[in-house]
Amino acid sequence: MELFADTLSKIEHTSSRKSKSQILTEYLQTLSTNDKIIVLNILLGNYKTNIGPQQLKNTSRQVSLMPETITITTLHNKLNELSHSSTYNKTIIDYLMNNSSPDTRNYIRKILLNNVNIGISNATILDAVSTDAQYQYNICNDVSQIINNTFTGIEPLIPIKPMLAKAQPLAKYPKNYIIEYKIDGFRCLFHKKGLQWRAFSRNCEDKTCQLMQVGNEIFEILDKNNIESVILDMELYTQNMKFQDAVKRGAKLTPYIFDILYLNGEQLITEPLSHRLSVLNTHVGHLFKIAETFNQHTLVETYDRAMSLNYEGVMIKDLDQIYIPHERRWIKLKRGVDTMDLVVIGAEYGEGKRANWYGSFILGGLYNNTVSPLCKVGTGFTDNDLMRFHNMLKPFEKLTNSNSVEFDGIKIFMEIDYFEITESPTYPCGKSLRFPVFKCIRTDKSLDTIQNLNDL
Repeated sequence: MELFADTLSKIEHTSSRKSKSQILTEYLQTLSTNDKIIVLNILLGNYKTNIGPQQLKNTSRQVSLMPETITITTLHNKLNELSHSSTYNKTIIDYLMNNSSPDTRNYIRKILLNNVNIGISNATILDAVSTDAQYQYNICNDVSQIINNTFTGIEPLIPIKPMLAKAQPLAKYPKNYIIEYKIDGFRCLFHKKGLQWRAFSRNCEDKTCQLMQVGNEIFEILDKNNIESVILDMELYTQNMKFQDAVKRGAKLTPYIFDILYLNGEQLITEPLSHRLSVLNTHVGHLFKIAETFNQHTLVETYDRAMSLNYEGVMIKDLDQIYIPHERRWIKLKRGVDTMDLVVIGAEYGEGKRANWYGSFILGGLYNNTVSPLCKVGTGFTDNDLMRFHNMLKPFEKLTNSNSVEFDGIKIFMEIDYFEITESPTYPCGKSLRFPVFKCIRTDKSLDTIQNLNDL
């Protein structure tokens, strides 16, 4: 464990991405297969510890007179033993702290908070394993398959990270593309295999229980039509209602299917979009609402029609493009006021009737592989929003001065509307947002999918 902590320290205090990757590569080569899997899962944030800063405040800081040796396997076992009992968790935390050197405790604390922020991205971590590890991980979401060389490709019931979109200037549009309406719903990858089905969010969280009603309806239709195994990419939505409001009100959700990745034993992600759409329309198009597509020469008319029908905008997709998980290869064209997905870094207390709540939030994105601030947003929130966020974040706050706080051990993601990107000497990236307004919480986001500030 001491060597692991020393490696983390070296990576944290190294600025070069290439050097970080080299340090990690050399360390991984010294580990057994099982230890390598554990270390990678720690670095990728795959341990769900449910430990907050408050639980670490009163832990013992003494080193045992006869300390036991904490190995990577010991740490793995202790992390898996963490429960919802604070008393039992304290015993585990004290054991790890008491049997570690002061330097190692700092990283054990980060691991317990599931926040090993040492300035290294998931892409760099996986590049240290092999050149194709990142691609494989985005498909199987399982480090052990990659390390044990058992990766066989996409498989139903195993979560896959979806292909994503970004804004692009017209000059960078592909030569051969189609247009789709952009739906404001819940991105969902629906898996069926035999008598089982699962629904996963864009960051691979299992949402089967939350989507039981609509999932059962989709499953029954597929099963009756002899579709034995399938993976469908879709948005779940309710007409003229935001997804969050639809869930709160128990409104009926409708699947809007726009891609197919697997069908009856055949992997389709390496096929061009034109072929996937042909398969989708042939085998599924008569069963569900399939995304309507438009000719590239009608871009302006299609966009205007999308706006008039209250869609978010349009999607531009290369017909020759294969499906590349977790990469932003599609293009989105949205209304003039743009949006950005950011993570909550800190907050400032409000004034007047909001004096006991956070009145504004400091939001950030990824800058040089590290979370970095970009703007402060205080508009768009209702009193209920601020009360809810205060109750949610209060246990994780770390006071920086009498009026502002930072948060440690929790990641809340917000979607923000803004008017434009401006120059700013206040933040490390040299940019900020003009007129940022809170739009909604994004529970389907992760650090790897928020705004990369280097792109600004």
